[in-house]
Amino acid sequence: MSAVGPECLYYSHPGLDESEAALVEIDATRREIVLDRTLFFPEGGGQGCDLGLIGGVAVESVVESGGRIVHRLASPLEAGPGDRLALHLDRARRRDQSEQHSAQHLLSGYLFRNHGIPTLSFHLGGALSTIDVDLRDFPDSLVEELDSEVNGAIARATPFVLHLCPPEDIETLPLRRPPPGEEEVLRVWEIVGLDFSPCCGTHVESAAELRLFKIDTTERYKGKTRIHFVAGDRAVAMYRRLHRAAGAASRILSAPPEALDEGAERCAKKSREAASRADRLLGILVGRLVDAAPLGRPLALDLSGAGVEGIDEGMRAIKAREMTGVVSLAETPTIGIVGKRGESLPPELLAAAKTLGGKGGGAPGSLRMAFPDPVAAAKFAALALGILENR
Repeated sequence: MSAVGPECLYYSHPGLDESEAALVEIDATRREIVLDRTLFFPEGGGQGCDLGLIGGVAVESVVESGGRIVHRLASPLEAGPGDRLALHLDRARRRDQSEQHSAQHLLSGYLFRNHGIPTLSFHLGGALSTIDVDLRDFPDSLVEELDSEVNGAIARATPFVLHLCPPEDIETLPLRRPPPGEEEVLRVWEIVGLDFSPCCGTHVESAAELRLFKIDTTERYKGKTRIHFVAGDRAVAMYRRLHRAAGAASRILSAPPEALDEGAERCAKKSREAASRADRLLGILVGRLVDAAPLGRPLALDLSGAGVEGIDEGMRAIKAREMTGVVSLAETPTIGIVGKRGESLPPELLAAAKTLGGKGGGAPGSLRMAFPDPVAAAKFAALALGILENR
């Protein structure tokens, strides 16, 4: 392997989308390669790697290892050391990761400057990104303050400035966190008027590039707080989705977007009242069906359309009248069995249910089983009635 590190075009020419490089090494699988220079940022500092194409082959991952940058390809590369290869960067992915990482620096900077709260870790996720902070309780008022501060920096187009510092000069900068050790040159990103932080990642040149920032949720995590946030193109796309959803909900609930919570509560109240009435009516219906059944014989009670609650209601009604019976619910399909009070059901019932693919269980005097299809459930219902009649 080469003892000299590659030229990192993602640092020296961050706006470059296409270039070429010489192949330095390729492994036996022809899928792991080292170049003399690269457009592709390797994963690190909570940020994922760049992707794109090398010699027309898709880049699967990029990592830094022992001073080298190793590119893993999705398929074998037909080339040898010294060959020159075309590099094509996935610019959309680079932009997205730079936006989320830069938003994290803004968020962490305001947390530290205004409240002395350090950021413990950062993760750039597929939909939302997160930071963990050393704070157990995170009030809504702090969420609103941080949203306002970060979006204020965006509105002012606050610059991001890169400083390249030898280790002996690092103490001249008011860093928010300690720098990594054993670096010949330290990369420190300054957010003018707010923050200095050592970081190997890629960033925007101005906060204005982010356009929009929003804290999505906060949660308690291992005695600390995890903050989920979104910025840049992701935030704009999220706003559009939420705007469409709010418009649809507004029409359905007949409530203006700013009063959707009130409309939803009215709808939920009506739904609870309707469910309560349905439960009462179901109880009356089942009771009358059971009362009308002939005494002395097991009852076959079909409650299809009543929902899962119908099984429980039917079994309760049969048991209350000290009868035996089979309650069926075709749409699930589920079968409930009720035996004589104080007696266990015949063991062959459970064995037959399992033979037909049923899953479930119950108490000694009752059984509830779910089947893979209505045919199996109907077979078991007929079988169970026969067993109960012959007891």
